[in-house]
Amino acid sequence: MMKYLAVLLFAVLLQLPQQQYATKTSIDEIIAQNKGKVIVIDYWASWCKPCRKEMPAMKSLMKKYKNSDIAFVFISMDIDQEKWKEAAEKEGIAEEPYSYMSFQIKKTELAKTIKGSSIPNYVIFDKNGILVNNNAPRPGKKLQAEIDKYLNQ
Repeated sequence: MMKYLAVLLFAVLLQLPQQQYATKTSIDEIIAQNKGKVIVIDYWASWCKPCRKEMPAMKSLMKKYKNSDIAFVFISMDIDQEKWKEAAEKEGIAEEPYSYMSFQIKKTELAKTIKGSSIPNYVIFDKNGILVNNNAPRPGKKLQAEIDKYLNQ
């Protein structure tokens, strides 16, 4: 009996971390959850040096728009979940409400709209959930102007 309980406990412990990161969410769900907000998506990867270099500027934008009708979404193109989690922690985005690792991005509708783009890639949806810019500028004054344009509509 003890041996059975030990095996069962071990199996449960192995599943807990996986369940924490096993939530699957679609872009449509993110848009629905943020109805009436501008949505800025940052496509990045742990191995992408330009992506990681832009993170501090993106975090500054997030701070600037903290009390605005805007949602920042981080979608990693990583394949290795551990490397994604480690990089997200290091960049300070692991605890953000919309920080994900993409699974099978090539099969999604959004992938078709950003086809040919490299990462980092920034995408903006307006307050109505309509994709308005599938190749937005990198974080800085130009992206800020783009965000402002849609916030003020």
